[in-house]
Formats: sequence, structure tokens, C-alpha cells
Amino acid sequence: YEWEGMHVERGSTSRRGLHVLRSLIKLQAKGKDVVLSPDGPSGPLHTFRGGSLLLARKAKTPIVLLSAHSRSTFRLKTWDKHLVPLPFSKVEVRITVLESYEEGHWDSDESAALDLQQRLLSITEQS
Repeated sequence: YEWEGMHVERGSTSRRGLHVLRSLIKLQAKGKDVVLSPDGPSGPLHTFRGGSLLLARKAKTPIVLLSAHSRSTFRLKTWDKHLVPLPFSKVEVRITVLESYEEGHWDSDESAALDLQQRLLSITEQS
């Protein structure tokens, strides 16, 4: 991603989590876009983790759920079974946007995680 001009922060809840969260909040404040994988760096697959919710709540930013699918892909042998589209294949992208964490009217981060996980799964085509 860095060769595309994007800044990369690596971390997880168990490794450099607070440092990364602070760094991402600062980037948001400077007007930069921040992207997180909801199931974290090591899964489990399709499980919405709390880091992205905490960032959205603290930075008061929109939550954008994005799913991409292509029929012509190569599947990596990783825990997340990551799909890489083959050259010249069509990729369908589905997006759901919540303007803020507050828009969800959730009682807790746990209920937010479950709701967002269901919303993300509803736009994800399983293959």
C-alpha cells in the first residue's frame, strides 16, 4: 500500500493497539482516510472486532462497510482465504455507509459489532 502513497500502521489489540489507535485518530484529524479490517489481522474470519468501532466512536467519523467480489479469482492459502481477482476480471463492490457511530443507536460496542457484522455479511457474496 505504501507504494500507492498510503500510510500503513500495523498493530492489533494485543500488539501496539493503543499506539496505532492514537496515530489513526491523528490521521483522521488531518483529513486522511483510514481503513481497517474489521476481523483484525488474524481473525476469526467474518468476526467484527472492536478496534474499528473504537476508532469510529473516538474520531467521530463515518463507518463505511465495503465488500468486493469477483468470479475470476485466485484464493490465497491464508486464515482469511483472501481472494485476488485475476487480471481483466470484473469486480463488484458493495458499500453501506453509516454517517457516524451514533447513527447506529447501539447500546454498547458489543451490540454495534454484532449489528455491523450482520450488515457486512449481508453485502458479502460467499464463494
